Amino acid sequence: MHFPAGASSGPWCVAEPVDLEGRLQITVTWDGRHINHCMVDSSRPVEVYRVLCGHPTEEALALVPRLYSLCGQAQQAAAAAALDGARGVEPKQETDIRHELAVVAEMGVEYLWRFLIDLPRAFGGQPLMAPVAAVRAAASEARRRDSADAEGWSEFGALFRRAVQQSVLGVPLDAWLRLDSLAGWFAWLTQGASPVARLLQRVQDDGLASWGPSRVGFWRSPIDTATAGLLAEQARCDSGFAREPHWQGQVLETGPLARVCDYPLVEMLRLHYGSAVMTRLAARLLELAQLVGRLEGLARGFAGGNLVGRAALGPCRGTGWVETARGLLLHYAEVAGNDVRDYRIVAPTEWNFHPRGPLVTGLAGAEAADEAGLRRAVGLSVLALDPCVAYDLKVVHA
Repeated sequence: MHFPAGASSGPWCVAEPVDLEGRLQITVTWDGRHINHCMVDSSRPVEVYRVLCGHPTEEALALVPRLYSLCGQAQQAAAAAALDGARGVEPKQETDIRHELAVVAEMGVEYLWRFLIDLPRAFGGQPLMAPVAAVRAAASEARRRDSADAEGWSEFGALFRRAVQQSVLGVPLDAWLRLDSLAGWFAWLTQGASPVARLLQRVQDDGLASWGPSRVGFWRSPIDTATAGLLAEQARCDSGFAREPHWQGQVLETGPLARVCDYPLVEMLRLHYGSAVMTRLAARLLELAQLVGRLEGLARGFAGGNLVGRAALGPCRGTGWVETARGLLLHYAEVAGNDVRDYRIVAPTEWNFHPRGPLVTGLAGAEAADEAGLRRAVGLSVLALDPCVAYDLKVVHA
């Protein structure tokens, strides 16, 4: 991705294109049996949000999805919420529903991509491109027709439901959502009613289900306005916070597992496997199934839940947050008149791939008998946490 034309002056105003994506460099030290050490370095330009400073608020809002093409709907919703908070604007319920619909649809596409494209590739198989492409195109069409068009979103919801049931679950949605025991989970895996179920059975058979259990706490959802305000204040005052965020010194995991960790099935999987590969994939699968009903309710005009939030933090200052497919995304905005005076963004990748975060703590001490198996297991751990950028893995032999 390149830096958009017409960007503001300051440290990001350069003649050459700027890489707005970056990569993660994951380095593991392996003694032939165990990972002795894991380190994550990120080249993500996390402070690219500075480019928004100096722009009129409407221009800044339009610029956000150009800066962040991945999770662009979530980024725009968080920006709108933060700027509304800073300007003291209370949007109409229809606007809130519009943002929630766009965010839910985006999450659904992301989850389908992980299960139908990335997971098969992790095992050397053929990805199922067609269902993902169809749902992605339908989401784009629904947004184009305007989120206020209930019919457009209802059509998308019907297609989304079919894709989840037929391509991912292989059983009726309501029946799968009633799974609340390990016995039911294992029966679904054994039945192999869908390509995803068969791949997850492969994770089990290959001994990877309990691989890489992390030892950090969770960001419980939803966060409240007071917590969001404190996070925004830390982001404003600490220049390094966006790159290595923490909550009162504690690094936490965000994302699907953190949001549904108390759900009966996920809680039992955590007890059985720990916060490891299978538990995280199951949590993502559960959220995908739950998104169907959430989207259908929004399409009928029911107010959203807790995916998007906002708070005014005082005169001309506000914060907005969105629970995305990857976790908690937080924006902070400060305005002067109609211009953006200060802006900060804290993304979920920086929580989950923190130098002391869930990936690093999970990989430390993990067992692997050969390098090929090590690389596959690390790849599944990364997939289950889902960074917003590509990664490179370096294996150092101890």
